[in-house]
Amino acid sequence: QLTYATKEAVAQRLQFAELGAPLNVPTVVDEGATVALAGPLRDRVGRGSRYLAARLAMVRQSIQDGQIKPTKVPGEGHRADGFTKPLTGAAFRAFAAANRLLRDQPGPE
Repeated sequence: QLTYATKEAVAQRLQFAELGAPLNVPTVVDEGATVALAGPLRDRVGRGSRYLAARLAMVRQSIQDGQIKPTKVPGEGHRADGFTKPLTGAAFRAFAAANRLLRDQPGPE
C-alpha cells in the first residue's frame, strides 16, 4: 500500500539524514494501481474510507515536500507481482529469473 511505503521511505530518509548523508532526490515508490496514485490527490475521502484521511494527508505532504515520487508501473513490469499474484509457466520463469530465485539460473544482465 502506498501509505505504508511512504512511511517506510520517510523513516529511511530520516535515518540517512541523522547519519549525515541526507538524500537529495525523492524516493521513487512504484505503484501498480492507478487508483492508489489518485488517492492522495483528492481533497476529500468518502465516508467508508475516512480512516484513510490522515494517511493520505501524510502521503500528500511527502509528495509536496519532495520526499517521495509515486510512479505507475504496468502490471507486466511490477516486481511485486510474483509475490502477490499466481504466476504459471513462462510468467513464473521470467519472474524467477529476474529476481534470481532459481538455482543455476543466471539473472538478466
